[in-house]
Amino acid sequence: MAPNVASRAETAVLMDASARYGRLLQDPSLEIELARIVEQGRRRGEVREDVDCEQAGQLLAACYFTTILRWVREEPAPFDLHQRLDGALGIILLGLLVGEAA
Repeated sequence: MAPNVASRAETAVLMDASARYGRLLQDPSLEIELARIVEQGRRRGEVREDVDCEQAGQLLAACYFTTILRWVREEPAPFDLHQRLDGALGIILLGLLVGEAA
C-alpha cells in the first residue's frame, strides 16, 4: 500500500495536488477497503468483535495519509517511510496501554 520509496518526488507532487485541488481526505475509497479488511479479520476471529470496522478503516486511512504527507513535506525525507508506517500500524493494532491499564 505504501508508495514506492524510489518515486518519492512523484508521490510528493501527487499528494500535494490531491490535497490542494482534489478530495484526498474526503475520498472514502481507501477507508472502505481498509474497513473491509478489518471486517474479514473480525470474521476470522483476529479482530475484537466490538470493533467498529468503518471507524477502524477511517483511522487506518487517516494515519496512512498523514504519514505520507509528512514524509513528502521536506527534503531529505524526515524518516524511513516503511518503518514509520509499520510503527503506526503496531500502535493502532496493539494499542498504547500495557497490562491492566489496557
